[in-house]
Amino acid sequence: MPYNVVMPQLGMTMTEGMVVTWLKQPGDFIQRGEPLFVVQTDKVDMDVEATAAGKLQEILLEPGQVVAVGTVIARIATTDEKTETGRASHGDPHLEETVPPERHRLASPRARQLARELGIDIASVSAENGNRIVEADVRRFAESLRGPGGSAKAEHKPVEQAEARIRSRIAERMTESFATIPHFYLSVVADATELVKAREQLLKAPLAKARITYTDFLVKALALALRNHAQANVSWREGRVTPLTAAHIGVAAQFGERLLVPVIRDADQLSIIDIARARIDLVERGRSNRLAPDDLQGASCTLSNLGMHRVDQFHAVINPPESAILAAGRIALRPFVVDGQLAVRETMALTLSVDHRVIDGVAAAQFLESIVTAIENPLSLMLNARPGESCH
Repeated sequence: MPYNVVMPQLGMTMTEGMVVTWLKQPGDFIQRGEPLFVVQTDKVDMDVEATAAGKLQEILLEPGQVVAVGTVIARIATTDEKTETGRASHGDPHLEETVPPERHRLASPRARQLARELGIDIASVSAENGNRIVEADVRRFAESLRGPGGSAKAEHKPVEQAEARIRSRIAERMTESFATIPHFYLSVVADATELVKAREQLLKAPLAKARITYTDFLVKALALALRNHAQANVSWREGRVTPLTAAHIGVAAQFGERLLVPVIRDADQLSIIDIARARIDLVERGRSNRLAPDDLQGASCTLSNLGMHRVDQFHAVINPPESAILAAGRIALRPFVVDGQLAVRETMALTLSVDHRVIDGVAAAQFLESIVTAIENPLSLMLNARPGESCH
């Protein structure tokens, strides 16, 4: 009896998905655990491995079609032959692996997609950094194959198409957010002088092997404010306000043409150093396209920090179903009044974008004030650090 391949649920909130491309065609033989197709969720593209060995009998879903989770999308004529070290025990040459499945899994979906579009065997491409082949590796390999006078336009067309598809997905999400969420904005300038000192001290801590940034302090400040202001830790779901119990913080980040928001979970319970480690891990996996859907969902609130790009102040668009997003500008020396006297201080501008359906003005102001207080008194962000991690 044929084995039914169904649209998988790749995340807790995933209800439907779309096949971007099939990695095998009808008539191809498949090993269990070998990548079979690529699914596009609302945030990432992910490889889906075959859960049965055999011959791909038929494909029931064309790329680009959206179907519900659990829908049968292909059938495999299964075999009971067992493979050992890549060879079928019954001697079927079709089931002999010429390239180990592990090698296939070390290429990101975008890298594999680009390789197919350029007619490149992914097994011929080597990874420049680490063991996982990424899109840049495929581009570099394609460039090396170009002869004198080769046309760059034809080779880069698939890349341009992929980037256009990603840009379209981002545009759809942002348009939906801005069109359906009644935003209002609160801005404040915080004195970050003590924050700068605290970061310099923490970088000297014995356990501070991770590169600690101001983003890590902001994540902690945002998480603690959510914990202390239940009226701000809410979301708008199915037409009503839904209270949230955890302080999961999304951190907006750009990975090439992809704007993603990986989530640091229970950030209120983590030390600054642990937050830095979690952020670095998410960023590294984002760069190699290894983020799972669950890494990109469930945030209580999002932080967007453009300070490293010399941006002084900006307004960010809320990432639904969240009810707020904090935009942070750069820290720089500016005139600032301290105890009635004009001084030069390290300051930063913060702008909170708020969903007015869920949070009222006073509640949002109290929430932002709590964030600013923590930033101006960074010791409060470090008091629950683990033994040996505090700079005091």
